[in-house]
Amino acid sequence: MAEQQPVKKNRYCWVIFIVCCFAGLCGVGLISNTYGLFMGPIAVDLGFQTSQVSLIMTIASWITVAFYFLGGKAFAKWGPRAVSTVSGFIIAACMLLYASGTQIWHFYLTAALCGAMGAFAALNVVPILINNWFIKHRALVTGIAYMMTGIGGALYNPLFASIIVAHDWRYGYRVAFVIALIYPVLALIFLRNKPAEMGLKPYGIEESEEMKDIKDQVEIKEFPGIPKKYAYKSAALWLALITIMFNGFCTGFNQHWVNAGVTYGFDLVSASFLATAAMLASAAFKIIGGAMNDSKLGPRNTFVVFSIIGTISMIIMMIQHTHPSLGVMALCAVIYGTTVSLTTMQGPVICREIFGMRDYGMLYPIVFMGMSAGTGLTYSLNAFMLEAVGSYMGSYIFNASCNIIALIFVCITFAAGKKARAKYWREVGEAI
Repeated sequence: MAEQQPVKKNRYCWVIFIVCCFAGLCGVGLISNTYGLFMGPIAVDLGFQTSQVSLIMTIASWITVAFYFLGGKAFAKWGPRAVSTVSGFIIAACMLLYASGTQIWHFYLTAALCGAMGAFAALNVVPILINNWFIKHRALVTGIAYMMTGIGGALYNPLFASIIVAHDWRYGYRVAFVIALIYPVLALIFLRNKPAEMGLKPYGIEESEEMKDIKDQVEIKEFPGIPKKYAYKSAALWLALITIMFNGFCTGFNQHWVNAGVTYGFDLVSASFLATAAMLASAAFKIIGGAMNDSKLGPRNTFVVFSIIGTISMIIMMIQHTHPSLGVMALCAVIYGTTVSLTTMQGPVICREIFGMRDYGMLYPIVFMGMSAGTGLTYSLNAFMLEAVGSYMGSYIFNASCNIIALIFVCITFAAGKKARAKYWREVGEAI
């Protein structure tokens, strides 16, 4: 009798992880986390109002919301590699379209295209690839991959501020085009959709109690979890969406740190330091949060702790709102990184924690819809409040309130999730 060949040790998962890091670094980190820097120069150069330019971010985010569910279906049909590679090249092309814009509707159309493609790359592709390839350290690895969005913002804001000052904002977008090409090229060469394509199993599956029924399989066709037909009608899924949406309301302000600094009298390069501080802090908190999610604290308590810290940041800004020093603003930007880190990281983690992997690819995009809806609204809302009030005081109050509401909703979500798991959880092969 021929001996069964041992399954190869999964080391390629770390290649997938590196490509996911570049998805954040050259996707969201490059595009969404630099919108605030380009907002002022575009408005001044072309004679637009700040609120008009801020709608670019809102349009991109809300179009992403409309396409998220299609993204999940596209991944299921064609796989993350093909879908995210094509969309990555289109997103890079959008940087050139931004660079050539002369009318406000040019920017709006480009934002719509860029937002649509965003549902097929970067934020959407990372959780499905990480969950396909990792069982052990899954939340930590996800946090590190999403950390790169903050690292990207921290690197790009001073870089593009210098480019804009030395040349102009159009030249900055041309440089962004070159950087945006890196991810789809890497994805085309290195991405693989599932470990089974290479005769491998997900990393750490042997140590998972939840995966005990499938740990000996190479080609995994079904995971344990809550089937989507039950998940769609459970309160937990929609409560999770609301939780992340209110957190997203808070996160939209992260694109206004630069403009806030300018309104307090700091020059563009100095104000860009606030965005760098905010992005680096958000990146660091994603690693810390990922480790906390994997620990006994778990996703719910991590969310609660980070929301409280973010609220403290806004309270400090309320107290200091008349004449804050650059140092005070930098401190607030840093500790507000707790709230910002939750927006991309916690949605997929909460969804995975409650519903499992059974129909994960169709469920987490729904939670992500809340993220993009929330951030998209407040990109512009903060600008409108600034024009109406003459300061960012309204934003500070709004952000603190939304942090507290998100904190309450995450507790309700996990209470509903516990009931859903008890009622609807299905092991592999168990009848629906």
